[in-house]
Amino acid sequence: MILPSHVEIPPQEEYVYGLGYDATSDEYNILRIDTYDEIPDEILALKSGSWRKIEETSGRMSVTKISDRELCLAFLHGAFHWIGHCPRNSVVSFNISDEMYGEIPLPGILVGVYVLGLVVMGVSVLGGKLCLYHKHEDFDIWVLKDYGVKESWTKWFTIPSNEVARDCVIIPIYRFSDDEVLLSYFCWKGMAMEIQKKIKVSEDRLSDLPESILLHILSKILDDNESIVRTSVLSTRWRFLWMSVPLSLFYSLPHPLLRYTEKDVSDFIASINRDLYYWRSSQKIVEFRVILPWYNTSYVKDVDLWVHFATKVAMVECFTLGFDKESNSRYEFPQFAYKNKYLKSLDLRKCELNPCGSINWSCLTFLSIASLNLTDGVLEKVLSGCPNLEDLELKNVLGISRLEVSSMKLTYLSILDCQNENDDIQIEILAPHLKYLQLFGYCNKICLNPRNLASLVSTIIFLEFDEECNLEKECSYLKELLHGVGHVEKLELGPWCIQCMSILELKDWKSPPSNRKFLKLNISLESLDISGIYSFIQSSLDIETLVIDWYEYEWENLSLSYKDDDDEYSKWFETHDSNCSLRHLKTINFIDFYGSLSENKSILSWVKYLLKNATMLEKFMVAAILKGSKCIARLC
Repeated sequence: MILPSHVEIPPQEEYVYGLGYDATSDEYNILRIDTYDEIPDEILALKSGSWRKIEETSGRMSVTKISDRELCLAFLHGAFHWIGHCPRNSVVSFNISDEMYGEIPLPGILVGVYVLGLVVMGVSVLGGKLCLYHKHEDFDIWVLKDYGVKESWTKWFTIPSNEVARDCVIIPIYRFSDDEVLLSYFCWKGMAMEIQKKIKVSEDRLSDLPESILLHILSKILDDNESIVRTSVLSTRWRFLWMSVPLSLFYSLPHPLLRYTEKDVSDFIASINRDLYYWRSSQKIVEFRVILPWYNTSYVKDVDLWVHFATKVAMVECFTLGFDKESNSRYEFPQFAYKNKYLKSLDLRKCELNPCGSINWSCLTFLSIASLNLTDGVLEKVLSGCPNLEDLELKNVLGISRLEVSSMKLTYLSILDCQNENDDIQIEILAPHLKYLQLFGYCNKICLNPRNLASLVSTIIFLEFDEECNLEKECSYLKELLHGVGHVEKLELGPWCIQCMSILELKDWKSPPSNRKFLKLNISLESLDISGIYSFIQSSLDIETLVIDWYEYEWENLSLSYKDDDDEYSKWFETHDSNCSLRHLKTINFIDFYGSLSENKSILSWVKYLLKNATMLEKFMVAAILKGSKCIARLC
């Protein structure tokens, strides 16, 4: 049969043809595909007698260059089939009835190997089943038992390498009823046919295990990607198995405080680029993290390459990019990375965010932004582009005055050293669905209003203060914070809060009543903090659990700065009315108490106070660090 001529017919070897019968239209069709993917595929219906281009909108996938020895496209279930590699390795299908493209994933052990040019691979139809054949050293045939189901790929038989000529292309032609297979050999000296009986080569009992179990074994080799790759030398079964194992790639120079030279950093960047060249064929890279000592404008192409690798090539779920030290310039996050549907976790440190258009991080659930100037407008763009965001971290972020979160899914918010350059402007948080809030470091401009945080359940306030701070302002700010979180069920406070509260207690200011059920107080080793602790407990009459953690840190004692006469504190303890009903308190836990209770009279009197007023107490635990010993004693 002579096919109709076509204008400007390219050389024959650039085309591969397939002939199939369309039961819907009751006619035969011929598909012609360009192996170089330069022009659209074409189809010929024999009744019409003319070629017609297939619409690109049908979902075409690019194909690899098919061997010029390929006889024809495999036809099964009304569709042609061939090997494709873009956007991922798979068997490409084209249904002649609806003229739609589809794909069938390859066995996991083979994903990525064709891109590397390591094997000759193709598909054929044997015994009414779609078969995949490939030749590297051995020649293997896989059969798809259930059409379209990736998990049903099963290795049928293997011809050992010592029985396969190196310069031959082998294509299975026909399967006989006794499981013998007719193979065609294309060699440099011509073509030959032979019948090959079904052979199963047993390498070792471990390699005979199902692929899912082998992948599970490899997944247990944690934090050592090189060891995973080394398993490829175990046998031919293991050769490409590592490509299907979920990997995590971490890159950072050891000892970040050391003084690295420009050459050290340049060599480190070059080593990352070499690694990514080899890792690009891995089927699943879950996490990719890169931390450089500093940023230089000469690194921009390399860093852009890493971002592209993470977001467009590997399509990782978790991506971290950051720089340890400040530099004269900042890396600007590239525009192409503002749209991604695979990222679930994103951590950016000392990177500028300046999106020109909208942001679309539709699957992102965790976002951490650190050390940058951020405007209210950019922050609004970021939050609106993350509809599924659950956890937000802002670390050392300057420039914002309003943080409005309307999403019902964002329930965790952590803020560290968040300030505004204008001392007169406070940072207002409006998050009616927020449940968990953490404030750390220098955050003395945060404004908390219980009406704007109606769903808040748990709050941690672990703030620091400037040595030259105005104590009146600091104490006034604590009053505002406590009023803003008075409705939470779980509250944790740091040493700064305890010391400020001690000062306020001495000035006869009482902590507002609350409904909190859980209270954790991180205190320094100063007995003068006891007045602040008393105040918090007496305002928490519904408390069920009390945790006291002796925080090991050299805090400047604000109480001593406020009043230097220790006798005044002693008089306060003697005259203070400590009667209080803690009828709901059931659990008390002292953590990392240093020293002896008997040697610290103020702590001992406080313990007596708790035992006296907690009438329903069920458990009192003390974890003490003994003097002159590394041992920890636990008393319940």
